[in-house]
Amino acid sequence: MRLLLVDNLLLSGKAGSRSLDVHPHLGLMSLVAVAEAGGHHAEIFDPKHAVASGLVPRDASLYLRLAESIAALSPEAVGFTTLGCSFLVVVKIARYLKRMLPGVPILLGGPHATILHREILEGFDSFDVVVRNEAENTLLPVLDALPSRRFDHIEGVTWRARGLVRSSPGSPTVDDLDALPFPAYDRHDLTALGLTSLCVDAGRGCPFHCTFCSTASFFGRSYRLKSPERLVSELDRLHARWGIVDFKLNHDLFTVDKRKVKAFCDAVRGRGYTWVCSARVDCVDEALLGHMRDAGCRGIYFGIESGSPRMQRISQKRMDVALVEPTCAVVERLGMSTVVSYITGYPEEEQADQDATLDMIGQTFRRDTRRFTTQLHMLAPEPGTALYTQHRGELLYDGYLTDFNFETVEPDDAEIMQRYPEIFVTHHYYRTVLPREQHVFVCEAHRTLRRAGHEVLGYALRFFEGRLSRLVGEMHTFGRARSGAGLVDDAFVIDFVEGRFGAAHHLTSLVRHAYATANAVCAQREAGPAPRKALPARVSPDTRLRLDPRAVLLSNIHDCPRLLRSIAQDPLADAPLAAATIGETGDLLTVIDDAQTGTLDNYVITEPTSLLLSLFRTPMSYRELCAALSPLCAGEVPDFASIQGLVALGALVFVSD
Repeated sequence: MRLLLVDNLLLSGKAGSRSLDVHPHLGLMSLVAVAEAGGHHAEIFDPKHAVASGLVPRDASLYLRLAESIAALSPEAVGFTTLGCSFLVVVKIARYLKRMLPGVPILLGGPHATILHREILEGFDSFDVVVRNEAENTLLPVLDALPSRRFDHIEGVTWRARGLVRSSPGSPTVDDLDALPFPAYDRHDLTALGLTSLCVDAGRGCPFHCTFCSTASFFGRSYRLKSPERLVSELDRLHARWGIVDFKLNHDLFTVDKRKVKAFCDAVRGRGYTWVCSARVDCVDEALLGHMRDAGCRGIYFGIESGSPRMQRISQKRMDVALVEPTCAVVERLGMSTVVSYITGYPEEEQADQDATLDMIGQTFRRDTRRFTTQLHMLAPEPGTALYTQHRGELLYDGYLTDFNFETVEPDDAEIMQRYPEIFVTHHYYRTVLPREQHVFVCEAHRTLRRAGHEVLGYALRFFEGRLSRLVGEMHTFGRARSGAGLVDDAFVIDFVEGRFGAAHHLTSLVRHAYATANAVCAQREAGPAPRKALPARVSPDTRLRLDPRAVLLSNIHDCPRLLRSIAQDPLADAPLAAATIGETGDLLTVIDDAQTGTLDNYVITEPTSLLLSLFRTPMSYRELCAALSPLCAGEVPDFASIQGLVALGALVFVSD
């Protein structure tokens, strides 16, 4: 049988980003390997690749074009994996696909379909079969039974038969992960994707009982890790085939069994690999972290979820928040990077709880931004969780896009999600103690403030008693007082700081400079390395020049690089900089030396030099500049040597013929 498995349109989840995460889907690659071992021909269609490469536009034709691409591969069965954040995409593609290939069975798997198997089949007739939970042991029997549509003897299957939805009992899991075949990474063109790091399935299952998380509903509470020998063999094969040396070990809680983690570290040490993983701060200690670092671990993701002890108890996360700071300090001291993730928007969350979370995040802004990242996500209702069971009758919808939910594309997308709230639950929200608008504001404020960088944010908190909750609270009050405040973007933050401290204040300068350079660096990263015209041996008066896109001009601003150096000398101080350190305002030129590392070259320049550079926003030669300026300046024009000097600084670039 020709089986085609279809990946999700999954967003990266990076703060402020709506880009697609093009990493291969671990579960689908495992199922392809199982199907191939059973004598079937299996392939993967990845809509992320199709969209990211530009083959399929990200517009109103998206669903139809993806369905056409799938149909063109002439599958005999199509299987979609499902996540709540992008399930509408699956529904719409399947609807088109069923019209194109009415005789081809459409299967569903993955977390979302597992939990809502009956609701989905009853609501959408495009789907024929749901293969629940971990499907490696049930896929082959299901494929064999497709012609007869008799699945009663197979554990964990839900299907439609003669207009009725039927279901067999069971929640299949794979107890021996080492028995699985090597995942079919070769179904992806990893070289073309340009990936320098790969995800690897390290294990499954979670023994904890967090009320907001559905991981255990799909993978079960049985904590499983692949053996050190099996896991290292996978890394070795990926390195031998594609030269990959950096890996993400995929497991929600890699460090629950410290003995197994140490055994893996002993097995992988010395191979030259680096890797990252996820953990809880109460499932590591200094000895284990040192062991991991010595074995190549370069970073750890910690899901903290709330800085409030009260919310830790209510959500049954049950983590001692007092462990967060010392654990992160150990990770930092060992030279590893840290991502700490939080959630706001719990139904029971009160102001003191949200403030505790914000203040815990604020403490981390005094850490090295190159090694420390914070995330603040809006709580998304998840089916199969205790929280959803308790509050399922209180679902509301406002169309707000969280970090992960895919955007609406066709005109009726929002209407469908509101018609089936239990199926599209992740696009809804719970009724909360705090106003929904406040939760949205706090998430947007954190996302935008982070763009200013830890150095500026850590310093800004000195003016707000060191508390991020006070800074965000004052921003919220400022926003509500404005007519049509709109998004919490860079301009909003600059307006707030300027309104609070004045346009001439050095904190206003720092914030202006931070956002201007961050935007320029981001633009250069998105543009990628561009070929530059070979420089002539010397600049002549007829050489056409323009302001380099890597150059940022700012007028009436303090010497921000010097201020940041002063701040860096004592990052843990509470008091603002002394007046003698601040200096006067002037003009500043910043040139991006390396967009990937964020390396900047900064120059304090005179006002005439700033004006001169601004003229080159329109490409021209020195001779053309003189012709334009002479009538206005009584023949007094800049010396040609100054133009040559600006070229040497990297502020001016040659214009290609």
